[in-house]
Amino acid sequence: MPNRTQKHKDIARIDQESKRTHGWYVRVRYHGKTHSKFFSDRKSGGKGSSLLAAISWRDDTEKKLGKPRTDRHIVT
Repeated sequence: MPNRTQKHKDIARIDQESKRTHGWYVRVRYHGKTHSKFFSDRKSGGKGSSLLAAISWRDDTEKKLGKPRTDRHIVT
């Protein structure tokens, strides 16, 4: 299981108690387009499982788009 304190590029944690929203939000930007998806803890079977699903989706989406995989943060 990934280290929970580790930062994952393009993946953010959403914990909004008022709306009972808990999960990981993934956003992949490439060639001016944004592809995003939310991975709910409840639907994925917990915090760790939803993070693994989010990482997998990000990697698969980047591969499908032809975006080079890097953990470097690029500011434009």
